[in-house]
This record gives sequence, structure tokens and C-alpha cells, in this order.
Amino acid sequence: MLIKYAFAICLVFTIVSCNNLKNRVREAVWVDIPYAVDKGVDDSNRRLSFVTKQKNYALVDSVNEIGFNDKYLIVLSNKGSNDTLKYWIVDKSIQDLAKIEKKENIDGPMGFLQFSQKKKSLNIDTLAFTVEIK
Repeated sequence: MLIKYAFAICLVFTIVSCNNLKNRVREAVWVDIPYAVDKGVDDSNRRLSFVTKQKNYALVDSVNEIGFNDKYLIVLSNKGSNDTLKYWIVDKSIQDLAKIEKKENIDGPMGFLQFSQKKKSLNIDTLAFTVEIK
């Protein structure tokens, strides 16, 4: 009997978690699971996040453009003083939440020259921005 109740409780929590995840992903303007760009609090700050069942881990604010392949995301944002353009590279192979919370899966912000050099060192120099985030 206790096992039935435990199973029922686990099932309810799983359904609630999955619905919460689906709702958060549905609100996204771009998705490459487990990454998503959402509208932000005021519908103007597009934020790149790592999405889990429990929560979204914010990585980059003010996202303008994204490029991606199976190993990396490249991100262009205007985060910073005077809305200067900043470049970011996200290593998609890092899935450890402790590292993601510390943003160890992301390089940036960088200027264009440093970004270009980093892309070349990672052999992704042909990876281009393909999605404009509006």
C-alpha cells in the first residue's frame, strides 16, 4: 500500500515538473534543448538559459543573435556599458549543473577579435550567426 502512495506521489511530481518545463520552453523565442532564449521579465530582455525540469539557469542577457552546431552555441549580445556588442561561446558538452551554475560552460563576454581567435582555436571558425532574436 505504501509503495502505491509513493509511486502516486512520484508520478504527480513528475507530471508537475514536466508541465513546468513545457510551460517554460513554450515561452521561449528560440530553443535547442536544453538551451532556450526566453522573453525576459519585461518582454525586451532576451535571455539565454540552460533549461532543466526544476529551473532555468540564466547564462547571457540581451541576446541579439545565435549560431549553433552540435557542440557549441555562439551568442551576440549588447550586454554591457553603452550597449556595446559582446560575443560568447557556450560549450554544449558541459551538462554538469554545478559547472553551469558557475558559468564554466561559457566563454565571454569577448570583443570581436578575441571571439574570432577563440572560434579559430576551437575549430569552429566557420560557425556563423544564423538566428536573429527579436
